[in-house]
Parts: sequence; C-alpha cells; structure tokens
Amino acid sequence: MTLSDLAAVGDFIGGVAVVVSFGFLAVQLRQSTRNQRASIGIERAALTQNIGQTIFGGDMSEIWARGSAGDTTLTSLETQRYLTHAVMTFWLYEEHFYQRRDGMLDDSRWETNLRRLRRMMAAPGYRAAWRASSEFFASDFAKSVEDVMGETTPITDPDAFSSGWKALVADERTKAVAADSA
Repeated sequence: MTLSDLAAVGDFIGGVAVVVSFGFLAVQLRQSTRNQRASIGIERAALTQNIGQTIFGGDMSEIWARGSAGDTTLTSLETQRYLTHAVMTFWLYEEHFYQRRDGMLDDSRWETNLRRLRRMMAAPGYRAAWRASSEFFASDFAKSVEDVMGETTPITDPDAFSSGWKALVADERTKAVAADSA
C-alpha cells in the first residue's frame, strides 16, 4: 500500500467521521429543542397557575368576579387592581403568541390558549380592560386579540359560567342516581 493509498483511506475515514458527527449533532439539536419546549410548557403552566392563585388566593377573587362581570360599582382602587390583573394576563397571552410565532409553542397548546382567551373575552370586564390597555401591546398581537374579540359573543348574564357549571353538576348527579338504580 502506497502513501497515497493510505491518504485516500484516511480521507474516507475522515469523511465518515464528519457524517457521523453531523448525525450526532442533529440528534443533540432535536433533544435540545424538545427540552426547550418542555421548559416553556412548564413555565407556561406555572404562570397560568400563578394567575389563578392571585385571583382566588385572597381578596382579589371578589374583585375579579365583579370586574369580569363589568360591575361599574367597583371603587377606583378595585378597578385599578382588576385592570392590573387583566393587563398582566394579556401580557402572558402576548408571550404565548410570540412563542407560537417563533415555533416554540405547538398547535395543540396554542389552541388551548385561544380557547381560554375566547372564554375570557366573553366577559364584559375583560373586553373593556382590553380596550383600555390595547395600546400597550404590539400591533400583531393586538390584531390577534381583536380577531378573537370579533369572533366571541359577549355574555350578558354575569352568572352564566357558574349557572352553566351548576347545570352540569345536576346532570352528573342525575346520571349517578340512574347508575345506582340500575
């Protein structure tokens, strides 16, 4: 075997090593992307839970319920607290919007965000809060919220969500009684 034959074998082995390295790099990038998306999902859940705890963990729950229903008898301080909560919630949705745009939030998670946003935007208080604060947000996100508002019918009964839940509970109890009787 000549020196040039050895060089050719060396080049071949080097080429194979580069291909294997690229394959390994692709696997590592895929895993890194999955880990990043998992971290975003965990953070998204934590932020959503934090909002829930803020609303229902203290005296804010009554302000939230009254504000969402559009109760205009809220004091100035209560109104500010409600609006601050609403704007923080919109900021969370804005972050989700940009994560989606950047490919870090998949279709199913984005759809759950849209369903929650639609539910929120059915409440007169959230609709008014958006109108009062929309100037704080980038135009592409603002347009997406405006689109959601346009396709969402505002509720007129402030107890619509709780009365709907109560009807479902009654239905479940009826099913349970029927199952016990069978």
